Amino acid sequence: MKLSLIFAILSSCLISAAMAQDELPDLLGQWDYVLEGQEAHPQCGEAIHVGALVVERKIAARAWRGKARGEQSYEKCPGMSVTESAATIRIKDDNLVTVDYDEDGWSMDRLRLVDGVMNGEYGNGVTSRWVWADEEDDAGLSEDQMAELEEFLGEVEPELESELGKLFSERLEENLQKTGLNQSESGQVAGLTVTRMTSCMITAIRESVLLYEMPLEQVLAGQGAAFILDPQDPDPRIAECIDAAEWNAGVRIR
Repeated sequence: MKLSLIFAILSSCLISAAMAQDELPDLLGQWDYVLEGQEAHPQCGEAIHVGALVVERKIAARAWRGKARGEQSYEKCPGMSVTESAATIRIKDDNLVTVDYDEDGWSMDRLRLVDGVMNGEYGNGVTSRWVWADEEDDAGLSEDQMAELEEFLGEVEPELESELGKLFSERLEENLQKTGLNQSESGQVAGLTVTRMTSCMITAIRESVLLYEMPLEQVLAGQGAAFILDPQDPDPRIAECIDAAEWNAGVRIR
């Protein structure tokens, strides 16, 4: 009788554990986050810190692997700092989610998952909110939002092309002349290269918004061409446009 009771208790525990395992939320997909409450910079104003965590695959019952991308900018100053890292994501009791980053210097995030939203607290009033992009953004941009985006890109494109010309045209023309082109020909090729580079960067920003890699609000709040092009800290997607232009021209442009 006692043995039967022990077996019944053990069976009940195993069933409960299995049910709890089945009830674990699936974290696969992209989580967009925004960090709020950071102290403002004396000259640059409010800090804007957004990013995304892409949970790519499950590696254990309570663990996933993915990659994170963070973008830091300021309200009144140009430029944007971009950081990226692979990460291990784990879910623990009471829906506590930890994000442990591979990159040195990145602190672990400890988040609480409630009603499909993850929230983090870091002290001194700094908080983060993480929303599953696949659920939030299925509808895509509205017509009005698309119009706002295209208006911004249309306004910034001539300024961006001018800035790229100042940065690259002179050296590009010099290197093209070394290949045998005359001054007029090298000027034409240099101009076409800068135009293609500009178009590539505009397309990269547009696609980043449409693929939910960059919030529309952050783009519309950007400070002209300086938002897209920061030579001291280039966005990887923008750097790819420069590399592509260099390859098409067939000479070094930096």
